[in-house]
Amino acid sequence: MFLKRLASSRYKYLVSAVGFQLRQGSSSGSIWRPRQPSLAKPSLVVIMASEQIKAQIMSNPALHVLGELFSRNNHEIRLAGGAVRDLMRGLSPKDLDLATTATPQQSLELLQGAEIRVVETGLQHGTVTAVIDGEPFEITTLRIDTASDGRRAKVEFTNDWERDAERRDLTVNAMFMDLSGRIYDYFNGAQHLAEHRIEFVGDPNHRIQEDYLRILRYFRFHGRIASNNTHLDNQLAAIQAHAPGLESVSGERIWMELSKILQTMRCAQLVATMKQCQILPHIGLEHVTDGHLSELDRVRRDSANPATLLTTLLDSQEQLDKLYKYWRFSIQDRKLATFLLAHRHDMLTKEGLEDLLVDKAAPSHVLELCYYQNEVGLAAHVSQFPVPTFPVNGKDLKDKGVPQGPVMGSVIQELRTQWKQSRFQLQKDDLLDQVPGLLHRDT
Repeated sequence: MFLKRLASSRYKYLVSAVGFQLRQGSSSGSIWRPRQPSLAKPSLVVIMASEQIKAQIMSNPALHVLGELFSRNNHEIRLAGGAVRDLMRGLSPKDLDLATTATPQQSLELLQGAEIRVVETGLQHGTVTAVIDGEPFEITTLRIDTASDGRRAKVEFTNDWERDAERRDLTVNAMFMDLSGRIYDYFNGAQHLAEHRIEFVGDPNHRIQEDYLRILRYFRFHGRIASNNTHLDNQLAAIQAHAPGLESVSGERIWMELSKILQTMRCAQLVATMKQCQILPHIGLEHVTDGHLSELDRVRRDSANPATLLTTLLDSQEQLDKLYKYWRFSIQDRKLATFLLAHRHDMLTKEGLEDLLVDKAAPSHVLELCYYQNEVGLAAHVSQFPVPTFPVNGKDLKDKGVPQGPVMGSVIQELRTQWKQSRFQLQKDDLLDQVPGLLHRDT
């Protein structure tokens, strides 16, 4: 893998007219480091991507269309941030976001002139979205954050790639890649990826104060990239110092990040570290104990559903309702968590789970209940169980002389009970034969 080769390789230094060059012994790529004008400046490293990564870029014709269009008009354009990170990890990026030296207006005019569909996604922050063959590409002008209140930033556009990288949150998210496969790395992001290490760009205090949500993004990416729960002291010290700032962040953004933290395999360790950093009281989870964390660790073995995992941190419907108002997660998540709170301590059996399904519990909810209790075998049974339909309806009972209202409701409930006890073997006529006796009993 490209990152493993980067972490373990030996480099030869070659003097050149523009600085000095680091060239990898293997044929997979090379590294170039220009001379640093000042020790205070970040150290740019240019890495030639592996042939596999270059092939991924070349396989997307829309990227070539954009690259040709911008370069023909004397503007640089490069893949940015998460796209570069994921490519270097051997993953297929969800989004291919790009950065450019062109101003937002220039990008807009270039795309429109080439008859490429363009959406003005966020011109005030320098972003337009090009849509080619149905695939969206966000293109953002290089920028500097000139002021921030910890949630929103005022920006100034630039043509300086280093300054743009400097404003980004984490070193692994601060790299660029041109469309020929050269990776531009100012803050050791490639090395940190190879070492499975997460750090803020520059001073962690400054990065966090620009956007307090970066505290949670730190833990999210730590869970995805780091191989264990090791953290640098200065990173955690800055996180703890600025944790109260999370109270100024909207609940929706809190849940967006926390739900992704919960989906990582080490979520219990990460939430424990967040607890140690005194983050939890500032995001509505002040009640979480070590017992909750043990429950989270156990349930995560079999479920990656954020609502299921959130339920491990709750004691009551009241706590769920409070977080629902604060975080504004989906009604579907709320319904699942409500179901789990009601049933998570039930003794699970095949028959009991079948009854839940017959009584109109959502199959996905019943599956998550099995995963909550680590009953993977029962989950397989639920997945394969064909939910039968109760064969008797109100018209059938009316034809048998059952009056509408409470009496009919009582009869239906009793017939459903008998049907379930027969494991759904009783047929319509069998059930209707019971009606006279039930009516006689109720009179």
